[in-house]
Amino acid sequence: MLADNEERPLKRQKLEEAKVNSLPQDILLLSLPHILAHPPTHRNHTRSVYMSILALRRYLSTPNLDQNLECRAWTELAEAGFRLGLETPGIENEVERAITKAVSALIFTIII
Repeated sequence: MLADNEERPLKRQKLEEAKVNSLPQDILLLSLPHILAHPPTHRNHTRSVYMSILALRRYLSTPNLDQNLECRAWTELAEAGFRLGLETPGIENEVERAITKAVSALIFTIII
């Protein structure tokens, strides 16, 4: 039994269900390379880079992209290709294409 000078413990408050707002697809896909990042010595480094490349490819396949975000995506795709390694089959061509697209998107942004 509680002494007269002690306060009674508070009951747990029932929390209202929090509304979960989903992230827009472009923000999520462009953020994945940073979310999945592992150091090169980590056992999942290659897997995380590959997943980042897949997310960036998916983002770049969507129509009507904002020019700034498209430039960022192409740049991140080139960086991910460098992290994966140019000796990986097909990556060297993809990095070259990504750099070309990033530069052309950047020039288009500057002109407009």
